Amino acid sequence: MGQSWISVLSNEGSAIGSDYTLRSIITMVNLVASRDRINEALLIRRFRESTSGYAYAETKHLLESLAVLASDNGSIKPGSNLRVLRATLDRQTVVFAQQFGRLLFASNGRYSVLARELMVRFSIEKGAPYLWIAAFPLEYYAMRNLLMELGVIGVDSKEEKYLVNTDFMDLFIDCRYSQGPSPSKLAKDMNEKEKIGLLAEEYVFEYEKKMARDDHRKSVCHIAKVNSAAGFDIVGVRTDENNICRLRLIEVKAVNTSDWRFVFTRNEIRVATENKDSYFLYLVPVTRGVPDVGKMKTLRHPLKILDNVNEWKIESGDWRVAAVSSLSSVSHQL
Repeated sequence: MGQSWISVLSNEGSAIGSDYTLRSIITMVNLVASRDRINEALLIRRFRESTSGYAYAETKHLLESLAVLASDNGSIKPGSNLRVLRATLDRQTVVFAQQFGRLLFASNGRYSVLARELMVRFSIEKGAPYLWIAAFPLEYYAMRNLLMELGVIGVDSKEEKYLVNTDFMDLFIDCRYSQGPSPSKLAKDMNEKEKIGLLAEEYVFEYEKKMARDDHRKSVCHIAKVNSAAGFDIVGVRTDENNICRLRLIEVKAVNTSDWRFVFTRNEIRVATENKDSYFLYLVPVTRGVPDVGKMKTLRHPLKILDNVNEWKIESGDWRVAAVSSLSSVSHQL
């Protein structure tokens, strides 16, 4: 699980006195799962015998918010999500950690909100989500520790960054980009140009799934279907020579090869500026209404490329861009 540059805290490395830890979670799950219900006073005593120094209240509140356990008139009983967690714990701790991490992000409680807020603070550089250690907000300290134990994030000590583990890249994408205006709020009747644009996006989405490694395919996402204001359409994934997962934020433009004309909106320009070489323009030629992915041009860090006045001309407002030449000199970066 994970990548060589990510170091994940072991159970033994957890800090005594943390609000909630993988060890305290596993202990409470085991204590509650072994019976239909348990008196809370007995649970507290057994919990403290097993995990001296760990916080009972915060662990209990966390598990209650995830419907792993529930309080009932002075007793604690299994919640609706406890069985699946208990089954993974019977296999190995790392499987339990992965399952718990996904359950955490899927819930609607305050702990899920904290986890999602922390992930949103990550930026992307060269396709890799990161957060500088020096810029880490102290109010997320306990959640950071838990996410490290679960293997969601890790530390690159040399670069002094927190990084998102490859196994949870899809969660990062969901947290970072899936919140926004729904496309269902847009006009129902798309004109022919919009329909062709959507078709080009779907072709690129299928292409990116084929290009991604099998274990990274779940991270490929047609983000424009859930957030029309993200500033790009597709999240693609590549693995570099060091086996590190790199995201590419892809804006798809359906174009005519006579001039390769397209509109680059202010929002797309802003997102391209923020993400630099993690941002790609895929220019997909369309012939008789059919996108041709095999002949598309990909522009990495497009703002640098489009600045070449010998190859591109740009009008005011939203960038209305057209090729000056045949694009023979534009590299096809895949």
